[in-house]
Amino acid sequence: MDSSDCLTILGNDGAESKIGIRERLGGVYGILLFAAGNGSLEMELVELVPPATISVLWQMPQFTVMALGECVVGHTALQFAYSQASASMKSAITCIYLFTALLGNVINVGILSIKMAESSLSHMIKSLIYTILLFLDFAVFVWVASGYIYVDVQETPEEVELLGGEETTGSPSVNQA
Repeated sequence: MDSSDCLTILGNDGAESKIGIRERLGGVYGILLFAAGNGSLEMELVELVPPATISVLWQMPQFTVMALGECVVGHTALQFAYSQASASMKSAITCIYLFTALLGNVINVGILSIKMAESSLSHMIKSLIYTILLFLDFAVFVWVASGYIYVDVQETPEEVELLGGEETTGSPSVNQA
């Protein structure tokens, strides 16, 4: 056994005790130490969580797509809200946007904490709940958007001065030459 695969513990009497460790990625292990009848120190390696059978790296594409989507959607939503709000409401709009993100996370935690037997049926039920919420959200969005009238907000002279002297109309990302 290689010395890198061993854990060495020095006892009170100066005797070394070694335990072989064969840990694998994703597993959680514990070491039980106890005094034997003859006064020596005994150790036992206990596997608390079995090692992973699938690499964690398989999650990278999903997290990458989710992060890019969050950047695109978050930026677009805040740009729209910020361009349509008056100067006195811009920080309140940002607060409301972040609060809705919080509510979404709370709903997600609530759904994930539903205690069900671990089976494909429980995963199907949770997926069905997410699908129903998605369509409800879409219906509310269409209902709110159908009555929305786009407002062309003009900046006050103070805002124009803060923006560097260029006045924008409605869409701050479009610069006309």
